[in-house]
Amino acid sequence: MNFLRILFLTLILGLVGSQQGSPVWAITFVPPNQEPPQQTRGGASRGDVTFVPPNGSPPVNTSGAGSRDYSFSLTALLPSQQYGQTSQSHPSFLVYIPATSARLAFFSVLSESGQHHYQSYLPINEQGVVQVQLPKQAPELEEGKTYQWHFALITEERLRPDSPRVSGWVTRVATPSDVQELQAQSKGRQSLALAQAYGRQGIWYDALSTLASLRQERPAASEIYESWDSLLDQVGLAAIANEPFFDLSD
Repeated sequence: MNFLRILFLTLILGLVGSQQGSPVWAITFVPPNQEPPQQTRGGASRGDVTFVPPNGSPPVNTSGAGSRDYSFSLTALLPSQQYGQTSQSHPSFLVYIPATSARLAFFSVLSESGQHHYQSYLPINEQGVVQVQLPKQAPELEEGKTYQWHFALITEERLRPDSPRVSGWVTRVATPSDVQELQAQSKGRQSLALAQAYGRQGIWYDALSTLASLRQERPAASEIYESWDSLLDQVGLAAIANEPFFDLSD
């Protein structure tokens, strides 16, 4: 009888120990119950983008630019349909840039119908995941509206139709009540609990950018890196999860 009691307690303690050792802040992304926008003029999908470059020329900042290179593998950090949601008026967009001779990138945001919303040129110097936030001086994304964004590398003195580029879609949605409660409690600070809430609500851009901000704030926190790796793995981007991270926001 004593043997059975000891065996029972051993199993219970082992179960509790295994639960305590599991990731507390695992971020689970639940895709929203909404179809991505239909591809229109200027539409984009992974590896197949129709891009209309702007008429203007970039700033004079082409030092280090080399000949055109077709081996780029630019990747937008998005689910496979290249679509996600945000609750932010000025969200962040993340792109993986492989080794490149380009020293300048072009970033733009268009309305769903293709009307200009915002554009800028950004200096690039490193290989890795870059974050670009729509600056506060830009017009905000309107709630309920869908936009398309483009990120292109300038490998020559100006942007060309065949410049390496990626695109994605974003729809601004209302902030869920549970996220509002967490925001009020945290008083503007980012947290893994907030990233978890965004993921649960299917708000991709905000879940990812929250983890990106936490990576910058707490570079030695293993739980943040584990959550980052897990989130990217869920959308097939595990191969670039360990790449260095840079912020190109103004």
